[in-house]
Amino acid sequence: MRLVIVYRTDEWFFSEEPCPTVGIDETKQADNLLLSNPVKDRIVFNPELLEKPYHVEIIDMHGKVVLHGAVSHNSNSVDISFLSSGLYIYVLTHEGAKIYSGKLNKIN
Repeated sequence: MRLVIVYRTDEWFFSEEPCPTVGIDETKQADNLLLSNPVKDRIVFNPELLEKPYHVEIIDMHGKVVLHGAVSHNSNSVDISFLSSGLYIYVLTHEGAKIYSGKLNKIN
């Protein structure tokens, strides 16, 4: 539930309404998915958690997708050396469904 402020006919009041869930709640938040974080040149994913091939997106803090890639149990790293230092979001999908997501701290 969320609390909203409503104005009707010269009167303000509070009302509760259901709060829809956002996609991030539906993904797994694996703290040990990245083998190291912060990251300098390559994101290395824990191969034990990559039970199938995944599509990887790296998203900057403006919401722009700055990298598309793929990882699997046998190929578990992605080059990010060209990215500026800062915070990013990584999202792993499989067959179009978001499976994992988390924060990534890129350092130089």
